[in-house]
Amino acid sequence: MKPICPRLLCFADNVNLAKAIKYASEKVNGSGGRHKFACGAYIPNNKREFIKYLKLFYGDIVQIPLLIVRLKTDKPLKKSQTPFLRGYILNIFGKENYVELHNHSGNGFVYTYPKIQYKIISGDAVLIGIKEGINILGEIILDIRELNLKGEVYKVVNGYAKVKFEEFGVADEMIKYKFISPWIALNEKNYLKYKELDDEGKKELLERILVGNVLSMSKYLNYTVEEKLKAEFLKFNDLVVKYKGNKFIGFFGEFLINFNIPNYLGIGRKVSKGFGSVVRIP
Repeated sequence: MKPICPRLLCFADNVNLAKAIKYASEKVNGSGGRHKFACGAYIPNNKREFIKYLKLFYGDIVQIPLLIVRLKTDKPLKKSQTPFLRGYILNIFGKENYVELHNHSGNGFVYTYPKIQYKIISGDAVLIGIKEGINILGEIILDIRELNLKGEVYKVVNGYAKVKFEEFGVADEMIKYKFISPWIALNEKNYLKYKELDDEGKKELLERILVGNVLSMSKYLNYTVEEKLKAEFLKFNDLVVKYKGNKFIGFFGEFLINFNIPNYLGIGRKVSKGFGSVVRIP
């Protein structure tokens, strides 16, 4: 992964590397600190000890960097326009070397977890850059003055960009989430199986698929899951979702899982198009 562009760190609202560097370096009889996201340290002794104290400072919690861009337009957007939002960004800014924007290469579709995701939330356009997607999204956000969504033009009148480091990975306790956009969980094969099951069987199948989705996301974000994941649906309902003339079965609902998922990240199929977005429930 490329380092995050220092200019983008100006948007960070929960990062203070200086405190961590100062704490860890002083523990090994060194010194360090300065600015919250531009700092350094003198380490006279064992570097492994320094890293150990860094982990202690953060509680040994894995965090992933995200760039969250929210664009408010002169008219509220509709969730059904999410595919058009993605299409507009690709048409205006998509370049051959920006695979993260579109998840395609010259040889076809790139099977990975999308590092840039497109969503419409509460009438606003929301773009999320993850890891490698942060710098790419950061290069284009200041040039987005309007959104032309299938011929309907929306002027960007306000917005913000924030870099965050969010907890990601196995949790000690079960965490409650809900889907804020339909979760496309089923492929053709397990859809046929789903139809034949009773309610309890459907619940168990969806719980297994949910765990598989989180494992897949973790793999492509270079996180190794070393403990067994457990998931439980508290409630769910299915609905027909139309996308590019095709129909899919989508799901809304609430679930528990022993895993930290940052708000608004998507799981399941068609994540880059805004499907499967989750938020934590307090």
